[in-house]
Amino acid sequence: MTRDLLSKIYKSIILFDQCPKAIEDAEDNTLNEDNIEYSGVHSMQDFDFLKWGEINAIYIRWCLGYLNR
Repeated sequence: MTRDLLSKIYKSIILFDQCPKAIEDAEDNTLNEDNIEYSGVHSMQDFDFLKWGEINAIYIRWCLGYLNR
């Protein structure tokens, strides 16, 4: 989804996941995408959205079961 759709729409994409394997797989699948940055392993609760400045959209997938608050 990120490589095939979102990277074609947005100038800059910040990607994170709480699973290290998911980040590793995503990095392998988006090697030639210059507009995708990896913030690393984070949960939604500890990701610092404000650090990245203005964010125009947030795409969340398969995550509601991981929320703890």
